[in-house]
Amino acid sequence: WLHISGAVAYGTTAGVGVSLCIAVIDSLVETHLDHVIMGSGIEAASLNALSVNSLTLVNLSFGVAVSTGANAAGAGVGMVAINVYRASTVVEATGSTIDVSGSGAIALTAFDESALSATAGGIAVSSGATAVGVAIAVNVAAAMRGASCRGRG
Repeated sequence: WLHISGAVAYGTTAGVGVSLCIAVIDSLVETHLDHVIMGSGIEAASLNALSVNSLTLVNLSFGVAVSTGANAAGAGVGMVAINVYRASTVVEATGSTIDVSGSGAIALTAFDESALSATAGGIAVSSGATAVGVAIAVNVAAAMRGASCRGRG
């Protein structure tokens, strides 16, 4: 996912620019083994189940504000980039009877390999008295909760 927002402002008295980019993503990745029942006398060499959640989220917010001229009072620019990512990665076996022979193993593995990036930046230029720039970048990552993931995270 790539999210980009930008603002450009120019004024002979004042230049003001604001850029806001917010991404909210809920991600649920599940792998289930339900009611796997092996017949009498049957054995498996091994059993593996894997669940991988791999998301790349890049959020860019930028801005430029310029104020020039004889009456230039100032320039201001503000940027905000926010990522909110709630994830749940689950692998489970329920209601199953599995016999593994010898040195075999049962492996249930879950990975969350997600990467988040929030970047905010800006330039404010004024030939007058004041130039102000503000940039805020925030990443929020949390376990997903609620009915859609049955309270797991």
